[in-house]
Amino acid sequence: MLLSEILKKSNLEYSSTNEINYQNIDVIDITRDTRQVKKGSLFIAVIGVKVDGHDLINEAIEKGASVIIHSKDIKDIKDNVAYIKVKDTRECMAIIAKTFFNIQDNDLTFLGVTGTNGKTTSTYMMKHILEHAGNKVGLIGTIANYIGDKMIPTNMTTPEAIELFRLIKDMREGGCKYCLMEVSSHASAMGRVEGLNFSRGMFTNLTQDHMDYHKTFENYYNAKFKFIKGSKSTVINCDDKYGKKMLNTLHETTNDNKIVTSYGVEDGYVRAKNLDLQANGSSFDLYIGEDFKGKVKLHIPGLYNIYNALGVIGVLVVGGYVIVEDVIEGFDTMKAVAGRCERVYHDKMNCTVVVDYAHTPDGLENILETMKEVVKGKLITVFGCGGDRDKTKRPQMGSIAERYSDVTIVTSDNPRTEDPHSIIEDILAGIKDSHTVIEDRKDAIEYACRIAGENDIVVIAGKGHEDYQEIKGVKHPMDERVLIKEVLEELGR
Repeated sequence: MLLSEILKKSNLEYSSTNEINYQNIDVIDITRDTRQVKKGSLFIAVIGVKVDGHDLINEAIEKGASVIIHSKDIKDIKDNVAYIKVKDTRECMAIIAKTFFNIQDNDLTFLGVTGTNGKTTSTYMMKHILEHAGNKVGLIGTIANYIGDKMIPTNMTTPEAIELFRLIKDMREGGCKYCLMEVSSHASAMGRVEGLNFSRGMFTNLTQDHMDYHKTFENYYNAKFKFIKGSKSTVINCDDKYGKKMLNTLHETTNDNKIVTSYGVEDGYVRAKNLDLQANGSSFDLYIGEDFKGKVKLHIPGLYNIYNALGVIGVLVVGGYVIVEDVIEGFDTMKAVAGRCERVYHDKMNCTVVVDYAHTPDGLENILETMKEVVKGKLITVFGCGGDRDKTKRPQMGSIAERYSDVTIVTSDNPRTEDPHSIIEDILAGIKDSHTVIEDRKDAIEYACRIAGENDIVVIAGKGHEDYQEIKGVKHPMDERVLIKEVLEELGR
């Protein structure tokens, strides 16, 4: 695509740093990563947390970049290179990407989910139900990205804008009808999803997380609400106090239940009655408005998963994408999402071991409260907290683990660049009574499995689907689900 065409269609506000004929510059590709630069690339100098792309401009040019998008003044101007100055390179990245990959609003139906907890499970529920109804679906999320059945590994919930729009292009070319997306607060705040026309945006809940990035809870809330407000229609958990706040704001402009749909157990346009919560799943009577629509059976436990299901129903049924019968049938055939309240099975097992991604106070409380209600023996909890992340939640999670658990085992999670011992000390500030500290996570899991007896439940929280542990910036292979089976085999359980 010609640079002149990109600039015109993107409707960017820019200035030319040097005089060059834009008409004849053909942009072969766009990137923010010098490792991906090739001859004829457009390089966007993004200011990141650790690296400033402006420091890499000459490297990009040496590798073949013919166009540089920048926001800082540049002294070293190279010949035969177009320098385009914008106010904010990050803000314009999504707009340029959408133009370059020729993404149109009607290419796919975009359905997004935001909130502290429940994004992954909710999008996987949607994927399963839409596929059950005969649709080809693309998914962008924490565990992996999907184009139909094709899995694409990922290392972040919502990719950076260029990678995101490239993926959407591949979904379109792959024949997908829907694009389901976990929309993180970072993605919203950083403008990664700018220019995408979401048909429905779902809000799950809001509890403390990512304070290391957002600094204040208000900023965190505003990042979530920015996405919800920008969607054509919304589905919001009205039992969550921040969901109520969003609803009150949006109801000032509309009272149409199809535009602003509330869901909940206590209240809501989509709601559940006659809840039956069991260790291996749950069921409830579904009401939309005043009408009973049928009994929904979930094969994953927990009240919070009923909330996820209600939100999904609000998106898909009230949104008119599937009929309610498809939803009921879809839920009845759906199994647990990887690393989300996932039970690990072994033929020699006489206890229950559950792996869960819970890494926030609310997430940990949800899984432990669920297991506490159904355990017949002891509840044994193994958990830690991630390094280089919000430190204030560590003692809170320690207190929650102690409150629900009969045995609390504090261990390491992903310490990243932090000292694991220091992280554990932060956790212990919230624990008053007996506990066990085993810093090595493998040893902690082995110990928990060894002491677990019949009717006990072991919850291993924090890492879920992750198949690595990051220590001093290095990722070491470790899939807890595989590890548990190996441990139980060695123990002869």
